[in-house]
Amino acid sequence: MNLESKIYVAGHNGMVGSSIVRKLKELGYKNIITTSRKELNLLNQTDVQSFFSSEKPEYVFLCAAKVGGIKANNEMKGDFIYENLMIQSNIIKSSKDYNVKKLLFLGSSCIYPKFSEQPIKEEYLLTGLLEPTNDAYAIAKIAGIKMCQSFNQQYGTNFISVMPTNLYGPNDNYDLNNSHVLPAMIRKFHEAKLEGKDKVEIWGTGTPKREFLYVDDLADACHHLMLNYNDSEIVNIGTGQDVTIAELAVGIKNIVGFEGDIYFNTEMPDGTPRKLLDVSKLKGLGWEYKTSLKDGIEKTYNDYVNLKKSNEKMNLSKKIALITGITGMDGSHLAELLLDKGYEVHGIIRRTSTFNTDRIDHIFDKLKLHYGDLTDPLVISNIINEIQPDEIYNLAAQSHVRVSFEIPYYTGQVDGLGTLVILEAVKNHCPSCKVYQASTSELYGGIAENMPETGYTEESKMHPRSPYGCAKMYGLWISKNYRESYNMFVCNGILFNHEGERRGETFVTRKITKAFSKIKLNLDAEYTNFETLKLGNLYSKRDWGYAKDYVYGMWLMMQQDKPDDYVLSTNETHSIKEFIELAGKECGWDIIWVGEGESEKGITKEGIVLVEIDSRYYRPAEVDILLGDSSKARKELGWKPKVKFNELVKIMMESDIKNI
Repeated sequence: MNLESKIYVAGHNGMVGSSIVRKLKELGYKNIITTSRKELNLLNQTDVQSFFSSEKPEYVFLCAAKVGGIKANNEMKGDFIYENLMIQSNIIKSSKDYNVKKLLFLGSSCIYPKFSEQPIKEEYLLTGLLEPTNDAYAIAKIAGIKMCQSFNQQYGTNFISVMPTNLYGPNDNYDLNNSHVLPAMIRKFHEAKLEGKDKVEIWGTGTPKREFLYVDDLADACHHLMLNYNDSEIVNIGTGQDVTIAELAVGIKNIVGFEGDIYFNTEMPDGTPRKLLDVSKLKGLGWEYKTSLKDGIEKTYNDYVNLKKSNEKMNLSKKIALITGITGMDGSHLAELLLDKGYEVHGIIRRTSTFNTDRIDHIFDKLKLHYGDLTDPLVISNIINEIQPDEIYNLAAQSHVRVSFEIPYYTGQVDGLGTLVILEAVKNHCPSCKVYQASTSELYGGIAENMPETGYTEESKMHPRSPYGCAKMYGLWISKNYRESYNMFVCNGILFNHEGERRGETFVTRKITKAFSKIKLNLDAEYTNFETLKLGNLYSKRDWGYAKDYVYGMWLMMQQDKPDDYVLSTNETHSIKEFIELAGKECGWDIIWVGEGESEKGITKEGIVLVEIDSRYYRPAEVDILLGDSSKARKELGWKPKVKFNELVKIMMESDIKNI
């Protein structure tokens, strides 16, 4: 390998890959190839083959991998084994097919048995049981080693495998949910110092011993082996020295300057008791580490602080939000709000034979839209994994209560299991992402036995009375469950009825304003042969607010330090009859009610029939009254609805009259 050689570094954005790229550039290598995840999907064999066919690299550093700490490895075993097997298999196979001169495969010290003799020699591979918390990842890495060895034997390739010890350094992952122990400690102690906490919790007893290697030393070792090693047998890369987790914690605490105590949570797992690599083989090849643990931690802490300052300066670059149901009333208003606040806004839309983007056409060019459906978990998971959002607003739903009785199965799939699809994808691919789950006042059922005089609160008894309400009940509780089980930021917005000029035309409020605007147009033109407005229960009472006020409340929930559930409501209730009467006044009519039961009609003073009862619009289980109590949101979020009921009706009528 010389300075003009064409070198492909797979996984150049990661800690190891970026360090190797830095090292190669520092040494004067001029022809380094890198690709982002968006440019090349390493999980796709055809894409990888095409890349090697066109680029024809001479040397390959295979650093790309799905990695994480104990928690991530233990909870996402399927992802770890599948993605790592696919990535390494595709690259190793393509390297053979397109005559790569030499490949270096990055394994991991977790390939060795849990109770190996210490220090661990290369020949201890496959001599005992693996550590169960990361066995899926280890098996994938072992398969990569065996693939390199098998290709060397059968095809005469020169593919070498190296086993680094625990790594740390610049460009590390500091996410508390899926990072390794050392960077996680750096973040914990730093944040505890800033927040003035009196203690920091560390998982386990603190007694296990670990070896740590500064990542720039690893890059130097990999370059050394690329030039000087041509054997199929694996090579350990490490320092040959280890420390206890307790000693590590004290060292990081002192470097960070945290003055509180360290608490070891002995109910959490320790992992392997000791893991120290025997590096005598590497020393025999003429390489030893250069960076002490203390110096390496200081450099890494400086990297973390600078990264944090950079993110704060850029306001975390630009927040990324994903909205499901972005073409709906709430979704379109929320998209406008987030764009105004500087977000990069992504939305999921369903593939249909007709366009249904009317509500977002005016901001279409500012959005990043993806085809998907909550009934397709794989597509949703891929979208979330690709864009790595900071916030997800799950607004997509089959939200028509009356229709839910006709399509209960589909309603349950989308409104109930669709929520689970989102939560699983976030847990597996971006666990630090915040999730807003759109809940509903239909959960309460509006029955006399469970409604407090001042309205329903977050703690009120729930009794859903429709397939829609039942599906949303599952969405509410699975969101609570994931919040409590996986420490995820998930909040439920229990929103009472909110309407607006963008409300769907099959919903009762918009049905009223749309019908009245058409009738007004006919009467103004002196046409009396028009279709009357047909409705079901005129006496249902609802707590109606304006959609724009409510999406602002959604956003406020997501800006809190801790997730919680909030009711959003106006705290007053009005009947459908009242809505009709106010809508009529906007058209210049004083509506008079005549008849009773299904014969009741709303007429003008001239006797023109405007409203009739149609029993088809009665629900099988009616919800007579819904009244919310949003005291908690008003106190904790500072949220308060601005648009009054009569103003809401006016806004909707004026819009429909203008656009009819």
